[in-house]
Amino acid sequence: GIFRYTNAGHNPPIVVRADGSIERLNDGGVMLGIFAQSAFAFGEIQLSSGDRLVMFTDGVTEIENLSGEDFSDARLVQFVKENAHLSAADLQDKIMQTINEFSAGKFNDDATLIVVAVE
Repeated sequence: GIFRYTNAGHNPPIVVRADGSIERLNDGGVMLGIFAQSAFAFGEIQLSSGDRLVMFTDGVTEIENLSGEDFSDARLVQFVKENAHLSAADLQDKIMQTINEFSAGKFNDDATLIVVAVE
């Protein structure tokens, strides 16, 4: 149940615990490949049964609706918290469906999303 990670310039992943608490996985460094020499901090957390881990690119949270409003990190965190009871596949599908509806299907960037459900 140990998850070791580092970020390389992307949004910090979200962990929704079985009790509903939220953690962001912030350890890491700058975007990979930008500098010849870069150092990256590594983080480590314990994942437990019922936890949900959501890793995503900025294309998920920076997608805009027709009014130019971003979907936002805050909206994604709340959405994951409200739907943490779903399986990994169902949660991933529901997030993608929601951002597709939010943006009226207009993606200006890649939207990469990985969801892990800890059993």
